[in-house]
Amino acid sequence: LLHLKERYGPMHMSTGSEAPTFVVGLKSDLRGAQGHPCVEEDVCFEAADRLGALAYLECSAVWPESVQRVMEEALATAKDYYAVQWQLCPDPSFAAPDRLTTAAHPRDSEEQQFWLDHERQNISDDPRPVDQDTVRQSLSMLGRTSSRQTAYLRSDLSGLGLTSIDALRPFQHLQFVNVSRNQLRTLEPLGALRCMLHLNASHNGLIRTQCFTAPDFLETADLSYNMIGDLGDWGVHKYLRELNLRGNFISRIGPGLLNNKELKVLDLSENHISNIENLDGLKLQELYLAQNQLSSLKGVAALQKLQSLDVRHNVITSIAALQAEDMPRLRKLCISDNRITQIAEVAGLESFPFLCELLLAPCPVVELPYYRSQVLHRLPRLRSLDASPVPAEEKVKAEIIYGCDAEAREQIFTELLPKESFVDRRLVTQEQIAAHEVDTFGQEGDAGPYGGANPAGGAGGPAGERSRLQEAKLRQRLAVARGGGEPTGVGDFENFAAP
Repeated sequence: LLHLKERYGPMHMSTGSEAPTFVVGLKSDLRGAQGHPCVEEDVCFEAADRLGALAYLECSAVWPESVQRVMEEALATAKDYYAVQWQLCPDPSFAAPDRLTTAAHPRDSEEQQFWLDHERQNISDDPRPVDQDTVRQSLSMLGRTSSRQTAYLRSDLSGLGLTSIDALRPFQHLQFVNVSRNQLRTLEPLGALRCMLHLNASHNGLIRTQCFTAPDFLETADLSYNMIGDLGDWGVHKYLRELNLRGNFISRIGPGLLNNKELKVLDLSENHISNIENLDGLKLQELYLAQNQLSSLKGVAALQKLQSLDVRHNVITSIAALQAEDMPRLRKLCISDNRITQIAEVAGLESFPFLCELLLAPCPVVELPYYRSQVLHRLPRLRSLDASPVPAEEKVKAEIIYGCDAEAREQIFTELLPKESFVDRRLVTQEQIAAHEVDTFGQEGDAGPYGGANPAGGAGGPAGERSRLQEAKLRQRLAVARGGGEPTGVGDFENFAAP
């Protein structure tokens, strides 16, 4: 804290930045350990308040949940900060004289409703504009245009640190435009490219999707890893086939896609979506919703032509909403890193006739004994399980465990040796698996919410001992309570599985 007070705090303040800041304490697992004296948390909170920080947080690599909480807090704060930029008054230090403002922007009052301050730039905000020489060097793919002329159809301007792309306006025949990994705030110049078919504007500073005039025949759009907070209205893009909005700040699937009947691939991974909605009538074949806040799959049944679904790293506890009658063409399902605990949930997938690839690990259910054999017995048509091929030998072994040929063996033995008694010599049987599950987890076919880290004892240790996950969750709840709770004054321990 001494370095923070005397060096890093004044250094940050000298930049004049208005962005919110956090004070983060690392190696928090050492707090309370013998031989590792740590600064009291109250002192840390007071130091953060003195520096004007938004909050004081602690994390440790030993507790991945605490690191995730710090990242989520930072990303949510960044979203809120950039979302209100257009409401904030401009910095007086950058304000121009009245006479210059009137001369330079005679239509400011008219354009204010169309442009956000984040997207409007002056000279000081545009240190690296692209020039036409750079654009010419980026051209490739010579081909025919819609007017039967010969021109270059592709431009790659990736990773150049560009802040504006006005020089692209004269190149109206471009069909493939790649402006990823720059510092763009708006794509307004691309409105002049009426023939554009494919756009890659990932890894920029965009805060909305409708920041450029819609081209006539746009087919694919990649706006991943920006700062977009709303899905927007894509209805004007009648021919849109693929849309990638991964890694943004979208919290809801709005109705902006209902008119995109040609949309086949939609990627909304790494956002803050909690419900699957407003996808009725779409002909999606691939849907990616990984790393969101989904607790159920309700709403996905509207996608009758879906072939691939990725919902890994959510908080889903049941996949009962998946029905073969609703999605008969489903071929690939990724539900790994969720809270699926019962093997009966997997058995519900047996009715999907084309399901050949399933990803479950890591879920608590994978800790059941002979997990792969249990899954393959229930889903014999699988070709890949948890990204590992399923050979025919493994399927045969799974069926032997469940006694697929036990009656035939006994019948043949009785016919050949009628005076001898039949002995089942299988090393593993269904009954043994059930007994093992009861001994380990206390119930059959259910690994519990923490898998082998059973808080009641068993693989997790003696009764009363917290698992690592429980300890991390408890520390998070304590941090929320110390900060006033959500809402203020309320520490939500009721919805948390107490250790």
